[in-house]
Amino acid sequence: MKKRIGFLFLLIISLLIGCTSNAATDNEQNEVEQEQNEVEQQENDLRVVTIQEKTFDKEDLAFYTVMNQIKLILQIDIAEGDDTIAYLEEQRTYYDNINVNLQSMIELYAMSLLAEEKNYFVPEDKLQTAIKKYNEKVSNVAEATKLIEEYGQEKYNRNIEEYIQQTILRDRIAKELEEELLEENPDAGKEEINYLLEDKFEDLLMAQIASLDMDIHLQ
Repeated sequence: MKKRIGFLFLLIISLLIGCTSNAATDNEQNEVEQEQNEVEQQENDLRVVTIQEKTFDKEDLAFYTVMNQIKLILQIDIAEGDDTIAYLEEQRTYYDNINVNLQSMIELYAMSLLAEEKNYFVPEDKLQTAIKKYNEKVSNVAEATKLIEEYGQEKYNRNIEEYIQQTILRDRIAKELEEELLEENPDAGKEEINYLLEDKFEDLLMAQIASLDMDIHLQ
């Protein structure tokens, strides 16, 4: 009888240990799953827009915002005439709006995709030359340099290549449209061509955006 009681006691103890071990394993799995869910949720919270399977996050949007601000600073630096300068200064407030910068980011990427669809590409040597030229221009304007320092030089260096590449591709599309307009309107002046180009580029941009699979996550 004593042996039987001893055996039952050991059996109960082993079962209890097994249950405890399983419970601990379950707790660990739950903790891992919870951590994974939290990480996924954080990543989702950072998303801004997904275009053709490429997702831009808030850090991307912050970079494009800085680039828009720098663009205005450089334009103001070479601007002539009080009216022109006043207009550009007003644009600074315009580009403080998060939706405006989001739209600008979407438009630039959309047109770069269109250029790639047309099999346009940017040779590496041309890209590096353009980056160097742009950085030299920025370095000559103290306010632009300060803005990059405040944003972070390392983050700027990490993103500038893709941005310049997209800009070159977008400008290639604009150049193509301009050449078409000049051929269609040989007697038109520069102002008329610029007006027609703006309209034609806007129409093409809207058509391109409409053709893309896009999901805006920003609330």
